[in-house]
Amino acid sequence: MIQGLGSIRLEVGELDRSLQFYLDGLRFELVVPPNGVPRRAELRAGTLSVLLAEAPPTRGRRAVGVGFRIDVLALDAYHDAIVARGIDAGPESDESGTRQFAVRDPDGYVWFFREVLG
Repeated sequence: MIQGLGSIRLEVGELDRSLQFYLDGLRFELVVPPNGVPRRAELRAGTLSVLLAEAPPTRGRRAVGVGFRIDVLALDAYHDAIVARGIDAGPESDESGTRQFAVRDPDGYVWFFREVLG
């Protein structure tokens, strides 16, 4: 039986640019530093493992239609903190008992950060 999502792999155009976004901007944790050919690094956000793999440019946008949702505590504080670090975060919205906002990474992947209410 499925228990939850354990890891994802994202192809990125420039690993160093993506690492700056995820580590400095969103405050993901670096688990495995950049290595290998092609270059890759492993990050962690809560219990989710995120493998960033540098890949050659693709035709069109890399992440069309791809989005991820991460549950957070203290949504307002997290939103304000990442905006203060220079991340372009969308406005907060309330929908169906949740509050959320969205962030698009340098390759077009969309991350929805949400807080379940009550």
